[in-house]
Amino acid sequence: MLIKPSLKQHLIDHSTYGIWSGETKNGIPMITTHLGVVSAEPYLLQLGIVLKQTNKYKGIEKHEDMGQPQSTGHSAVTGDGDGESAE
Repeated sequence: MLIKPSLKQHLIDHSTYGIWSGETKNGIPMITTHLGVVSAEPYLLQLGIVLKQTNKYKGIEKHEDMGQPQSTGHSAVTGDGDGESAE
């Protein structure tokens, strides 16, 4: 299939770092062509662009947030008595 230069650039621009930033439908990247709204996957494959799996709700890689240190700060629920407020 022939890919116009403008469509090729659109596909490249919207797949930076393997993450699709364009329109999606049910987690599938979509583009608008002369045929209407179609899956971008065949065009991406033809260009050799491989997308990473992403969370369609947050746009992050699966398990990307696992193992990250979390800063929780002081919580009154712990009852550890380390609060800094004047009583």
